[in-house]
Amino acid sequence: MTYFLLGNNTLYVFSKTVQLSLSFPQEVVHFQEITDRKAFEALVKNFFAKAGGGEGIFFLSDEIVYEKSKENSAITKIDDEARLFFEKIPFQQDFLAKKVVRLKKQTFFFATHRDYFKTITHIAKTFGWDIKQVVPLALFHSLTSGKQMSYNLLGSIVKNKQILEAADFFQEYTLHEEKNFTDSSQNGIPTEEFMDAKPSMKLPVQYIIAAISLLCFVAAIFYAYPVFFPATPKKLPVKVLPTITPKPTITTTPVSSPSAKLDKSDITIEVLNGSGIAGQATIIKNSLIDAGFIKIDTGNTEGETVSQSKVVFSSSVSLSFQEEIMQKLKKSLAAIDMQQVATSDAYDVVITTGNPAQ
Repeated sequence: MTYFLLGNNTLYVFSKTVQLSLSFPQEVVHFQEITDRKAFEALVKNFFAKAGGGEGIFFLSDEIVYEKSKENSAITKIDDEARLFFEKIPFQQDFLAKKVVRLKKQTFFFATHRDYFKTITHIAKTFGWDIKQVVPLALFHSLTSGKQMSYNLLGSIVKNKQILEAADFFQEYTLHEEKNFTDSSQNGIPTEEFMDAKPSMKLPVQYIIAAISLLCFVAAIFYAYPVFFPATPKKLPVKVLPTITPKPTITTTPVSSPSAKLDKSDITIEVLNGSGIAGQATIIKNSLIDAGFIKIDTGNTEGETVSQSKVVFSSSVSLSFQEEIMQKLKKSLAAIDMQQVATSDAYDVVITTGNPAQ
């Protein structure tokens, strides 16, 4: 098995014996969009003509995959959450490859440019490659975080066949598709468990006939009993009840105080990767989870990377929690611009990471 890792402008190949790479000039590929198709296909064909053939699995790096995760308890309708996420991706929807992977506690939403990876995999197949799956590497951060990419590392990921099939971009997400997984793991990867499977409800015909017959018998007794055993009517005394005039009631509606502060477990946080550094949003999310903040979503900023990190707090977040979050962020980010707004419709805290080198 050979493993491919596709980045923004580079294709890496990992096998037992060699490690190869193919770079795409910016005038050929720009932000995953193929700007010079003729030159792009010529580069890919020449590369695979020399690479031979065989079985392969494509991994998509964090820099070309838009990602968001959300706690299952915070999701009302998964289709609505997916639609809102996919509509924010800065590609035409016709070119957008979509995937949703639902774990026991969290649901992950992924999106990438379909034309970019499908053009490469199609050319690879014409040169004798059997590409099994195309999966987002971000789903396996627990295994890859802080480690150098290698054949053995990618090989440890593919041991779980079910998760690869569930995250395969060849089988894109459509509405009403909900696959569930447990967090029990093998080598740190969740094992698939389809929770939507239900036992068969088919019953033998004889049981159905018996149930219908029993219902008919009970109904016959119910209707026949008054005929054969008529009840003797009883005269009931007539009581005159006094007239009571109802008193008007006053209904009060509680109004939330604008100065009310949220508990740590109720604060909603969004971490957006604006630096272009792969996995940075996930690192910050894990740091905040360690501090007790649990309602955290991650994603990427739209467009180009930003140079300065920014944090926007809603007034519903207490000063003590703001200070605690800032202390955590200062360990990973530099020159943080902190702002505060009166109210926020989406999240109580929005963190945007920046890259000072930009």
